[in-house]
Amino acid sequence: MKINHALAMALSALSAGLLISCVKPADDNKSAEVDSQEVAKDNTATDSSAESSKESTEQIVAVDISPETQKTYLTHVAEDIVLPAYANAAKQSDLLNELAQRHCQQAPVSGAELQALRAQWLVLAQAWSSAEMINFGPATASMSNLYINYYPDERGLVHSGVSDLIAANPTLTPEQFAGESAIVQGVPGLEEALFANESLNAGQCAYVISASGALSTRLKDIEKNWQQNATELLAIDKSAESDQGLNQWFNSLLSLVETMKSNAIDQPLGLTGKAKVICQRLRLVKAALLSMQN
Repeated sequence: MKINHALAMALSALSAGLLISCVKPADDNKSAEVDSQEVAKDNTATDSSAESSKESTEQIVAVDISPETQKTYLTHVAEDIVLPAYANAAKQSDLLNELAQRHCQQAPVSGAELQALRAQWLVLAQAWSSAEMINFGPATASMSNLYINYYPDERGLVHSGVSDLIAANPTLTPEQFAGESAIVQGVPGLEEALFANESLNAGQCAYVISASGALSTRLKDIEKNWQQNATELLAIDKSAESDQGLNQWFNSLLSLVETMKSNAIDQPLGLTGKAKVICQRLRLVKAALLSMQN
């Protein structure tokens, strides 16, 4: 890859300048922190009067939601969001199971048949992402969400777990699979089996059939629980007394947003990491820029 020489030198100098802070003595860093704190205090003192006057003129007005509106909205959440999400996820898992049983009648499975299984897995994963935002209720109470999507898997346990399970049980049955740990079950386990190789042998086929069947059963159980207990789970019958249902629902959505921010933005950029990790990444950037110059 070509890069403008002057630009590379400028970026290299910038990264070198940033790295200086990584090797400064602790005392220097502390003094810099103290100075920055003093500046911050001065700025705060300067702006305090302006902020106080602004706050006096701006007031946050709470929205008054009537019990009838709460009940209508929470009923909509249950009937039009929660139940369809779990129903669709179960449906897509059923379709993957049916597809696996049809294509795996004679292993190995490769080519167009394997691509069809992978495509259906993608549809299943998207369907689960819609149900995953419901971060309360029967899925979390029974910890079924971990059996559906074991995450985060920071130690790569899914990869080794699925491989070991298939090797130890090449003729795995749904009954045998039911007692296995969350690590080898659900959407991540199916991804491992379907995408790890360019063909599925008999053992991998048996795993996909058993895992997709178990996933369908688990999702249907959650859907059934919601069908029977939606009023209680969303506190629809308590709308006149409290905001419990609304709080649960919106806290669930906000929790998903915060998790996404942390996993997709903060951690990859090192924003939530320690200074040591950030410095290591800067050194890698500098090394890459130097190699481009050469």
